[in-house]
Amino acid sequence: MAGRPLTVSRRIFVVLLVVSVGVNAWLISRRYGIETKRRHQAESEVARRPDGQPPGDEEAHVVGERQDLLGSVERDWLRRAGFTAPAESLRADLLRHPELIPSEGVVGGTMAFRPDAIYLLPGGHVWAIADDGHIETAVLLRYTVERDTTVRWNVVYHREP
Repeated sequence: MAGRPLTVSRRIFVVLLVVSVGVNAWLISRRYGIETKRRHQAESEVARRPDGQPPGDEEAHVVGERQDLLGSVERDWLRRAGFTAPAESLRADLLRHPELIPSEGVVGGTMAFRPDAIYLLPGGHVWAIADDGHIETAVLLRYTVERDTTVRWNVVYHREP
């Protein structure tokens, strides 16, 4: 097959494949550039805040201890679903459900999610740390939002303490 010339249809396929890879690489680099530019703009806006307050829900995914990885599409979808502050609403709802923690507390402790250790991830996932004051566990959850803004949680994975 090394000595056989490529047929016209195979040449077209190879050309289309090369063009497709090139276009995808260009789109990815463009998207990365846009996201980097937005991140830098948000960081400079937070640095300029005169009141010294931590960033609000709009900026929480960029700066601060809570690294939310929710994209703008997911945030917009959650707002349309009825959440005015999507990140804070999801965190608050999860904090009301300690029964989702698969591990039991020890030495009389009660397991609870740590409010400062709830990380919103893309695709309807949340990584949360829970502890009882003695031991710690991590839980990966998936959420879905009902029409009435009820959040349904499912445990995907948990790390044993």
